[in-house]
Amino acid sequence: MSRRFNVACSLGAAVLLTQCVVAHATLTPIETVPFNLNTPAFGFTVVDGNLAGATNDGPKTTSAPVTFHQFNTGLGTLLGVEVTFSSTFGSVITVGISFTPESGELDQETFTSNGSQQLTLTGPAGLNESSSLSPTTSCMILTMDAHTCSQSATVGPSTFDSGAPIVLLPLGSFQGPGMFDLTVTLNSSITPAITQSASHTADNSTMTGTLATNWQGSVSVRFEYQESSTEAVSGPMTLYLMLAGGAGIALLRRRVPVVRAIASALARTSANRR
Repeated sequence: MSRRFNVACSLGAAVLLTQCVVAHATLTPIETVPFNLNTPAFGFTVVDGNLAGATNDGPKTTSAPVTFHQFNTGLGTLLGVEVTFSSTFGSVITVGISFTPESGELDQETFTSNGSQQLTLTGPAGLNESSSLSPTTSCMILTMDAHTCSQSATVGPSTFDSGAPIVLLPLGSFQGPGMFDLTVTLNSSITPAITQSASHTADNSTMTGTLATNWQGSVSVRFEYQESSTEAVSGPMTLYLMLAGGAGIALLRRRVPVVRAIASALARTSANRR
């Protein structure tokens, strides 16, 4: 009798368990947005070695938003935001010098263009990922016979990516029916430098330098969330207790047809309430 009673209880418990919703975290499909930033060539001019009086049409800043759909709260509760990005960037830097020699000895002279670039991805929840690059190139004049010199250097392409996903905390700015923006920004600058052994050796010279940059890639976003309950516990709890109790009585009385009828009713009830 005890064994049959336990079977009846187990049957009732199994029915109850089938009605419980097992909540779990899941991820939305990845949304990817490309970008392409360019800084056309800009630079400086230095006359007669006067660095303090140099003209310079830099630094340059260019940026662009990358726009994503916000999390649909109808799916459930937002747990986190994953951001990944992959890109390549490069630059071309130049330096040029034209020199009008005068009588006297010319000491060694080095004219240099020093570039600086910073690439940044920013957004809500404190997102701020950046990488820097420092391209440089130089021209050297050694004798009075060298009246001109020009050099250029190509740096990159180099990769700038997040590797593992950047996990952000859930914030209101990521949720709702609209869109949200992340921002990619490129900051570039170029400055001149002259290395000389005598202060007058850069006289009668004109020095120029330019920098051009390209940065392209893509940013991807996906959301981690807890699914909403799609099925509540069906029916009054007493219904299942009564059915389980009926099954127990039937087992005790060896009324197999009744057990089968109750089991069939339980199966239909469970199926109808899914």
